[in-house]
Amino acid sequence: MLIQDDQHISYLQFEQLVQETEAWLLQQGVKRGDHVAVWLINRVEWLAIFFALARVGATLVAVNTKYRSHEVHYILANSHAQFLILQLNFRKIDFAQVIEGVDASDLPHLKTIMMVDADASTPATLLNRPVIRFVPTLAHFSGAIDEVTRLPGASELASPGRGLKT
Repeated sequence: MLIQDDQHISYLQFEQLVQETEAWLLQQGVKRGDHVAVWLINRVEWLAIFFALARVGATLVAVNTKYRSHEVHYILANSHAQFLILQLNFRKIDFAQVIEGVDASDLPHLKTIMMVDADASTPATLLNRPVIRFVPTLAHFSGAIDEVTRLPGASELASPGRGLKT
């Protein structure tokens, strides 16, 4: 089970998210051999993208959230990333300000920006590339724990009449 904020994600739900992410990436033109830069904080979608890209045969290029403009430019240019997946704001990190300092003219391989948590204020373009909304989301999961994935804790196993029966 994965936990993000107050939401519990079962293995089945995570597998469904990975499958949805894989299908969505393929629809956006991501293919075997592509390089996809992922500039996200630690969140379940990051893991889903990681597994989905592996299934597609594309390479995930991890971009550290603490990178400044020149470092983001360096990794995008030298990795030959065709896609960039990011979110614009998280707590005190202003990804939009960092991205403004990146020289878009020196990124010939970059085709599309994919935005996690896109809303009405999301720009239509970034780095002179189209921005599309990252569609796979945890929002459609109820947050209910799948009983099949729940394992007994140590106290349950040690208590008479609980846990494993002999």
